[in-house]
Amino acid sequence: MRLSFDEVDLDSKELEKFLSDVEADNIFHTIQWFRVISESGDGELKMVLASRDGNRVVLLPLFYRRVGPIMWLERAPSTPYLFPLMVEREGGRQSSRSSYIKQVFTEVARYIESRFHTAELFDSPGLNDMRPFVWRGWQTSVRYTLISKIGEIYEMWEGLSPKVRSIIRKGERDGLIYNEKGEIGIVECLIGESFRRQGRRPPLSKGFFRSFKRFIIGAGLGSSPVVTNRGGEPQAGALVATYGGTSYYISAGLSEDAHPSAGSCLLWNIMRGLSGSVEYLDLCGANIKSIAHFKESFEGELVPFYALYYQKSRMHNNIVNILKRLYFPL
Repeated sequence: MRLSFDEVDLDSKELEKFLSDVEADNIFHTIQWFRVISESGDGELKMVLASRDGNRVVLLPLFYRRVGPIMWLERAPSTPYLFPLMVEREGGRQSSRSSYIKQVFTEVARYIESRFHTAELFDSPGLNDMRPFVWRGWQTSVRYTLISKIGEIYEMWEGLSPKVRSIIRKGERDGLIYNEKGEIGIVECLIGESFRRQGRRPPLSKGFFRSFKRFIIGAGLGSSPVVTNRGGEPQAGALVATYGGTSYYISAGLSEDAHPSAGSCLLWNIMRGLSGSVEYLDLCGANIKSIAHFKESFEGELVPFYALYYQKSRMHNNIVNILKRLYFPL
């Protein structure tokens, strides 16, 4: 099988038709999210449609950075999953459908290898056969997220441990106040503070927050909830997006002098507010130990997904790492 690859604009009719025919399984493969990362200013987004016999069969949303002629594909800001979106082949034997997927992904891997010096791809939980990439020498790693079931408020509350319920009650007694429609600028400051305290550069640009407000909150697909103390001082805030039956806990931050219960009160109230409107809350990652311990206290199911890594050569990988440190430091 040979595919032809064509770059298309975000506003193109071809892309619009493809996305209407192939329903995404998460918010990160929708036109709204593509616009968020495209206009964030954090890198470049290239949309590529691949065809076979005149029929579009796969979409490659490629987020990358470049310095001169060196280009590398990497994770888009606050985007846990970004993987080629494929038209499913219906009917026929399972072996035929599996063979078709392998052929398509082999061509996708070849296309990426020919254009980027290194590459990272992050699959969605429970999807896709990684072997075509592995057979071409790509490396894989297992990543994890936690997915909480959103049910009746009473049932979710009873499902929490006594320790977590006690932490939340203390926050409420001490006057913590939850605002589902918090100001996104406050959330931006809180996330920035959290990273700077760790000696790290905030990972999200002002452009990201502006585009999140415009394309996610403005479209009714998300919010920027905040927890404050009695005096109205921000304690914790988050970005939340929703698509289909799942909401996504995109990113969160705490103030330097945050109340000890602020983070727990924030997440609990987000879950409570989602009751009756969605089935699941994806906490978008449980890989960093300290963050994983906090998220695990909300009793979500641990779900694996895969990351794929490619390097043209060790020398190219070293060059890309040097350029990242010089031009895009963490």
